[in-house]
Amino acid sequence: MTSPNRRALSPALRALFAASLLAASLGGAGAACGITTDPGPADAATRETGGQETSVPGPDATADVAPDATTGPDATADATTDASVDATPDATTGPDATADAAADATPDATADAIADAADAADAADTAVPPVPPAVRFVGRWDTRSAQGPRAAYPASRVMARFEGTEVSVRMNNTTGFSGGPARYDVLIDGVLEPTQLVTVTGVASYPLASGLAPGVHSVELLKRTEGNLGVTTFMGFTFGAGGTLLSPPPTPDRRIEVIADSTIDGYGVEGMGPSCPTTEQVLASHSPRLGVAGLVGADLGADTIMVAYSGKGLYQNGYLPDTATMGVLYPRTLPDDATSAWDFTRFVPDVVIVSLGGTDYDAANPPAPLAGFTAKYDELITKVRLHAPDAHIFLTIYAQLKDVYPAGYFTRRNVRAAINTVVANRAALGDTKVYLHEWPESVPSQETGCQYHGNIALHQSLANHILPVIRAKTGW
Repeated sequence: MTSPNRRALSPALRALFAASLLAASLGGAGAACGITTDPGPADAATRETGGQETSVPGPDATADVAPDATTGPDATADATTDASVDATPDATTGPDATADAAADATPDATADAIADAADAADAADTAVPPVPPAVRFVGRWDTRSAQGPRAAYPASRVMARFEGTEVSVRMNNTTGFSGGPARYDVLIDGVLEPTQLVTVTGVASYPLASGLAPGVHSVELLKRTEGNLGVTTFMGFTFGAGGTLLSPPPTPDRRIEVIADSTIDGYGVEGMGPSCPTTEQVLASHSPRLGVAGLVGADLGADTIMVAYSGKGLYQNGYLPDTATMGVLYPRTLPDDATSAWDFTRFVPDVVIVSLGGTDYDAANPPAPLAGFTAKYDELITKVRLHAPDAHIFLTIYAQLKDVYPAGYFTRRNVRAAINTVVANRAALGDTKVYLHEWPESVPSQETGCQYHGNIALHQSLANHILPVIRAKTGW
């Protein structure tokens, strides 16, 4: 009788399977099923998607089912005999019963073997091919230079998996008009190193970890500083003697884009007081991981890129002679390089968070006219929607925007009015995924980051405030 999980076979099929089994016994077990796996050409390609560059394999490996071993005259005769035996009623006792049982067992075993091999072939067809070794990038990385990818915005990240006991990185760093060069958080196996990576101007190698236990490890660099403090060219990781680069860390399905000034990108968040009199104190206090944008992205398990720059507004910047407002910077890969056009197909966000307006109403300058500010806000969101057609877009009123200061500017009221107009304009076009999100006003005890920016407690409270709203809209 047949195996419980196999269908009963007709006498003709039993004869064919018996013939195949005989041929296999003559030609070798591997030919019995005739199944081989042929991965085919493993051409690797480079993908630039989502602000990440990883090597990806070519076509999936395929399982080629080769013809069964040729059955000669003897096999045909045996098949005929087997068919005749199977066609004869089975005996229940005595020698005939033994013969019948053997005859039944032979084709059943053959059928099971062929079915098992077919299952194996199916598994080979559906198996995920191995991902080749690569480094993963998150953020706006300019790939035009032969020296390596370049990044300026805060929270730009480089990640890799490797086998070995040590890792170092080679970079070329420049200073920006506000100083620099860049600083980085270093994470080994997901754990933040206690010391920031402080780079120097020019090409240099930096040891990141040594004396690790033999085996597989991960390394991540996250840019702490903004673009006005310099550009980094990533030139590669090295892993010491015997170390090897492995397939990159997995890419999350969720993507968040942040468009902001210094309010939510972690500027000054680790400052020990609002004054921060030295440049070192200011530079050391930046932390995109601890700003509300970084906290939200981490909580939601999303890749987050920040198009954020201190002092930038929509209608005007904090430094009025600088006319490169956020609307001008948004299409760029590197904020201070007008030739670095960003390819928006590389990162199509699911969520966009905008935090702008404070600089337009900076006490050092006359306030932006509401009509002009609103028009520039609407213009930016039109651009965002063009490149992120399905994203949920949250236009926020930051906690430190207040009507009482600067006196007579009515900053919060004006920003709220502008956002309400933008939301209404989008809704009139059938776009119902643009929202106003108003954070509660901060209090002085939350404004002790460098240069009176929000501290860690404020940023955590803002993350807690917006996270349920994002989850409700996205289903995350």
